[in-house]
Amino acid sequence: MEIPQVEKIISRYLEQSHIHYGFKVKIIKNETISTYDGLYPSFEIIYEGKQPKITFSSAVLAQEIEKYTGLKHNKHYWLGISWEE
Repeated sequence: MEIPQVEKIISRYLEQSHIHYGFKVKIIKNETISTYDGLYPSFEIIYEGKQPKITFSSAVLAQEIEKYTGLKHNKHYWLGISWEE
């Protein structure tokens, strides 16, 4: 699948507020990164506030993305999350 198509699918998915488990999104950064085996779209979701004590990680979102889109984390795209006050 081509990078623009993957970026469009992931971006649209991440724009849905209900997939963020009630956490407020500050910004979603999107860039294309180059690795030893090619170019990949990379997304970083920055949430407002402190990181919660509950287990919530990019792996949780990656599982949901794969479930609904079929795209695999670290194969079709990269995803990370962080927290800022």
